[in-house]
Amino acid sequence: MRICNWVLHAAIIGQATCLQGSNFNITPEFAVQNGCDEKCQATLAKVNAIDLGIFGQNFDFDWFATASNFSGSKPGDVLKMQAMDPKTLGEQVKQGTTVYRIQYTSVDLDNSTVPATGFIALPFAPASLKSKASNSSSSYQFPLVAYAHGTSGVYPGCAPSNGPALYDYDSWQLLLQRGYAVVATDYAGLGNNQTEHKYCSFPVQANDIVYSVAAARKAMGNIFTQEWMAVGHSEGGGAVWKLAESRFVKDDSKYLGTVSLAPALKIADMLRNHTDFILKSGYLTLVAKALQRFSPSYNFTMLGQVQRQRMAIADASQPCLIAQGAISVGLTREQVLDEKGFETDLQLLQSWQDKMAPASGGRTSAPLLLVQGLNDTAVVAQVAHESWQQACQDQSEVHLREYTELDHSGVIVAAASEWLAWVDARFNGEATSGNCTGLQRVPFDAAHVIAPPEKPEDADA
Repeated sequence: MRICNWVLHAAIIGQATCLQGSNFNITPEFAVQNGCDEKCQATLAKVNAIDLGIFGQNFDFDWFATASNFSGSKPGDVLKMQAMDPKTLGEQVKQGTTVYRIQYTSVDLDNSTVPATGFIALPFAPASLKSKASNSSSSYQFPLVAYAHGTSGVYPGCAPSNGPALYDYDSWQLLLQRGYAVVATDYAGLGNNQTEHKYCSFPVQANDIVYSVAAARKAMGNIFTQEWMAVGHSEGGGAVWKLAESRFVKDDSKYLGTVSLAPALKIADMLRNHTDFILKSGYLTLVAKALQRFSPSYNFTMLGQVQRQRMAIADASQPCLIAQGAISVGLTREQVLDEKGFETDLQLLQSWQDKMAPASGGRTSAPLLLVQGLNDTAVVAQVAHESWQQACQDQSEVHLREYTELDHSGVIVAAASEWLAWVDARFNGEATSGNCTGLQRVPFDAAHVIAPPEKPEDADA
């Protein structure tokens, strides 16, 4: 008999199967006690179904449980691995793909070792590259890209590797179709519940990325090239940028470069200077939760009283991205944000940003391509531009490509011809300029280009 890893009181949680790992139904009584009226409850019920469609109706508690060999393991060690049955994957995963789930050891915010999970995806055949950058002896090796996903949520049941499409929103599969092998971490705290996900504490996610690569190499043998790159979107865009500044790749001549797509970067700057933008985006409660996990004594000072009440609903129901945003449904600005508390919190937010954000004095050791849509509704495009300017002042080589008209996830596909060619060029050994560059891309016919605003169910920041 399979038993759930965590149990919530029956008075709080409504009917759900034991295999459900997120987006638990809450009782009407508990909802009302915590500031969620009938309209709020109806909205949560609707978006819970969306989240469960993305991250899986059935959560594999046995797989995500900490492996018996975790004790004494070292970062990058493989704890367990499992080939995924193609029948369990959704139709969105393209033909010719082979997927393995992996659990490995990573390092948390406090430098303790923690289990992390993710997946390795192989294309049917490897990319045909000129291989000027590679000294590999085998012509049948897969060029390796570490992929870092956008926000899925902050609770264990929001692991991309549990979802039927592995949280592909026209993102990591673009690399697979190009012939690249992908290793994609869930991030520690998503999937396995031994630790909490330290949302947007980017050095922690950088740990998860680099140790996922080490584990993939141990698990799969010599099928990957020694050369590798990292590509990330949104939260993952910030994570791969932080990786690019880290000690992990500083002296790694096999690390060829980074692609940061619509990255979350300097969250304190976004909140301070673009407060209403963040409120509209629906990410304030995620930021509050991230701040609490950075500083456990933090008690949501910036949130209004009703929004603070509703955080109890989030902890009880453990929503993924879409339902997390809906925790604020129907509330006024004053009910969501406490202005006095926000002013108080700015010092802690700045401290968090200074320690965690990329382009804060660090320097990349390999070229980085920064791709940003100028109609982004999840992250502030101006902050990306300012971060590019700061990184260039710090002598990083960052190439900014701004795309007019495009929103947060749409830019991944619309700019794919450029950023995938950039990845190809690095694996082919083509040199970059060595200096920062910045260009703006515009469509041939802006009035008729397909560039819709982000739909709530597509918001992947």
